[in-house]
Amino acid sequence: MLSWGIPGYTTGQLAWTVKDVVREHPTVKIVFLNGGINDLSLSVPADRVYENQVKAIAWWRAHHVTPVIESTILQVDAPDLNAVLASAGHLRAELSLDGTHLKSEAYPLWARLVSDCLAQLSPADQPKDPAASP
Repeated sequence: MLSWGIPGYTTGQLAWTVKDVVREHPTVKIVFLNGGINDLSLSVPADRVYENQVKAIAWWRAHHVTPVIESTILQVDAPDLNAVLASAGHLRAELSLDGTHLKSEAYPLWARLVSDCLAQLSPADQPKDPAASP
């Protein structure tokens, strides 16, 4: 598993780094895309964030990688819906370093959702266990 998030980047800026992921990790088969909070904090219009996500999905698919879009993680005092990390429409303060970025305690909760998602993918899309024999 690899995290390629870059603090402060917008969805448009993250598009600059995808080629690095493929070059440095050519066997990647599934990516979980999460972004948008920095865009919204900078007043980037929601339709532009959507367009950036659509472009990212198309790019990954063209490179034979399955993209999974995750909802934008909420901020403290920024109401929205987030099933595991939020309560009453807000990022739970005990899971956040600064009202936006997650503490390490939040990642196991997130990982359970990722595991559930991976279990639903077809066997051809599933990542290969490097420890398994060929």
